[in-house]
Amino acid sequence: RTMVVKRFSPYYNKTTPEDLAELGEDEIDILVSTDVLSEGLNLQDSTRLINYDIHWNPVRLMQRIGRIDRRMSPDVEALIKQKHPERTDERGKIAYWNFLPPDSLDNLINLYSKVTGKMILISKLLGIQHGHGLDETQEMDMLRDLNEDMYTPNTTDETLKLTLDRLIKAHPDEAKRWRRMPFATLSGKSNSGRRGVFFCYRIPGPPPLTKEEIESGEIYKWVTEDGIGDSRWYFFDLETEEILDNTGAMAEMHNIIECEVTTAREIGIEKSVLKDCKKKVQKHIKNTVLKALDAPMGTKPRLVSWLSVL
Repeated sequence: RTMVVKRFSPYYNKTTPEDLAELGEDEIDILVSTDVLSEGLNLQDSTRLINYDIHWNPVRLMQRIGRIDRRMSPDVEALIKQKHPERTDERGKIAYWNFLPPDSLDNLINLYSKVTGKMILISKLLGIQHGHGLDETQEMDMLRDLNEDMYTPNTTDETLKLTLDRLIKAHPDEAKRWRRMPFATLSGKSNSGRRGVFFCYRIPGPPPLTKEEIESGEIYKWVTEDGIGDSRWYFFDLETEEILDNTGAMAEMHNIIECEVTTAREIGIEKSVLKDCKKKVQKHIKNTVLKALDAPMGTKPRLVSWLSVL
């Protein structure tokens, strides 16, 4: 790795083309890497960066950009211009490009809103008023206005969180029981509207890997432990066989399943029907979320809880 870094960014790593030639190596203009090179390296011989993937944590993106957007030495800059006069105009002008997920994928993983929301929060906490977002057209002020997840108090997600907070405060003992419930807990309730089965699944995600594991190239099994992965809601309508999911149907599903602590538990759907609904929802998850995430073969969602609604 050290030699690759020196070949790509020799001048800021105390190396010259002559030193490389003595070792039988040449300079390289393009370097493709994972996050293994995102921290603690001087790569400012380069002035261009392309993020092929967008990390969930914007700080990681800043670290990547920080490999080339670093303090520059006048002596080193003079040497680069002497050895590579064709680079004179680009020196001191950093540029980067982010490949954003296609709309069809972002609808499933909400990556865009999550990252921009965190960028806004960082900007708010640190007092950074301006700057670009994930592309050059997005000023931070615009993101602040447009990102409903962060600044609109009446979003479905925010409403559900407030409802949960109220329930926990009103019923602390019940909240402790909820946290101890095993996975795949089944319950049921009566409903005057739609009839069907509600599911809460945990979608696995890639585990955190060490640098050695990343460099090995081995494909590791996706997991749901230690807070990894996202929880997603689904509702299978018994009459229409329509499957509602997180994409725009959270409010409707909440209205279907909402109940009080005193609501009677009624499971009126036959076990064979429940299993059939579960099978169809899991197939739906496989063909949508897991396919869009390009999850490794054999990756399966984990059932957190389900609820029959009649």
